[in-house]
Amino acid sequence: MQFRYALAIAALLSGALAAGASAQQPQKQSTVAAKPAATAPAQGKAHASHATATSHAPSITEAKPGLLKQATVTPEAARATAEKEVQGRLVRQRIEERGGKLVYAFWIRPAKATHSTTVLVDAKTGQVVK
Repeated sequence: MQFRYALAIAALLSGALAAGASAQQPQKQSTVAAKPAATAPAQGKAHASHATATSHAPSITEAKPGLLKQATVTPEAARATAEKEVQGRLVRQRIEERGGKLVYAFWIRPAKATHSTTVLVDAKTGQVVK
């Protein structure tokens, strides 16, 4: 019986030590995570204007690196086209290849809707892809 108590105390102490060590780690991680956010607007005009125009909108992601460089239509112009097609809150945006075309994909949730609607805008022409 005393052996069980000794094991329980050892487990509690090791857990407390581990919790103390892990409590220090999130502080280090949060400072690391803050640095990219502070430098992100300086990466390009698209990111800087996006951050100032609509601070609540998610940033655009690339399905593969280098897709934004291939686009002739800016992300802002494509977003404006998508928002004319469906009014609502922009949930997610991404540039990707679909059906052999380079497209911007925008997930927009209309007011009072439970699901978002996907709007595809051709990244070369700026036209809505049906």
